[in-house]
Amino acid sequence: MANLGYAQWKAAPGVWRLGIRPGKGADVFELESTGADGWKSGSVATTGDSFVVSTLEGLTLYPRFYRKPGHELTELLDESAAAGAAGKRESGGGVVEKLKSMCALLSLLLRPRMRRS
Repeated sequence: MANLGYAQWKAAPGVWRLGIRPGKGADVFELESTGADGWKSGSVATTGDSFVVSTLEGLTLYPRFYRKPGHELTELLDESAAAGAAGKRESGGGVVEKLKSMCALLSLLLRPRMRRS
């Protein structure tokens, strides 16, 4: 769930398993359903965590997750990463800001130097 939303994978036909990778996400969330049969798919306890891709047309999954008890308010994003992202948004970070800083540096380097007499 590193992307916090939509995901698309290329997968050959066959039997696949869906799960949460080990780490903070697995500590906070539990897979309730793979969603291979739509929104009303059975729980992992009854249907398992496997699903079948039977055609080259693919399969749309509607997985459901729930937060484990005691983790209702736990944040998955690292606080320092979230603060860094917020700082970039506030400063307008990105390509434009990098170009502006490079242009300022170039103008300093190309400026005629004053000669001392």
